[in-house]
Amino acid sequence: MKIVSLVPSVTETLFALGLDDQIVAITTFCRFPEDKVLQKTKIGGTKNPEREKIVELKPDVIILNEEENRKEDADFFRDQGIPIRVTFPSNVVEASEMIRQLGTEFQASIKAKSICNQIDDAIRSIKVPRAVSTLILIWKRPYWTVNKSTYVNSICETVGLRNVFSELRDRYPQLTNDQIITADPEAVLFPDEPYVFREKDVLEFQNQFPELKAIKENKLIMLDGTYLTWHGVRTLKALHELPKILKLAGLWN
Repeated sequence: MKIVSLVPSVTETLFALGLDDQIVAITTFCRFPEDKVLQKTKIGGTKNPEREKIVELKPDVIILNEEENRKEDADFFRDQGIPIRVTFPSNVVEASEMIRQLGTEFQASIKAKSICNQIDDAIRSIKVPRAVSTLILIWKRPYWTVNKSTYVNSICETVGLRNVFSELRDRYPQLTNDQIITADPEAVLFPDEPYVFREKDVLEFQNQFPELKAIKENKLIMLDGTYLTWHGVRTLKALHELPKILKLAGLWN
């Protein structure tokens, strides 16, 4: 098989499944594993892939994600007669199932099953004293968050963070200052993707909302955004690393 991956988290998962030789091209946003992505042909970004270059590679399949990639690109590749596979896990269980499906499709079932079993073990090993009400930020000006239909919400709930805006109708709600003040979360997450939150952004938030519990108790957490947004083998890493991050932040004793 000749595989083109237009989804960074799937690219990492394909490598974890041992499919190095079958991956013929990836995006410029595919970052992991660092030593292996350097050796692969890059074909543009997730939303502006070099279509003709991809066609010239004559791939057997192109892997896309329903949100990360554009419908017009998927339609173009279909018109070229290239099989595509569209992924869209919206929770931790579906992320694990995606790994299993990729393993079946690309004859890597044994490694896929091993990763899925490790995910199950990691979930069982997480002992959450209590759910912590949390504001999960993904963008600013205005601030954006996620609702319960997202993978981000699922991975957070799995490690004991209760999304204070899970019940909002929009998948990615834009928030008003009043909504944030009323929610009064005990913790606030500042991931470095999709928006790259920096220390100056955290300071700005502190100055803007001094009355919040999270600020009074100093529970403003900067973290690697891939632990919240990348599904696949990164799910396993997130399940190991997020509890450590939250304990260091003092959310649990």
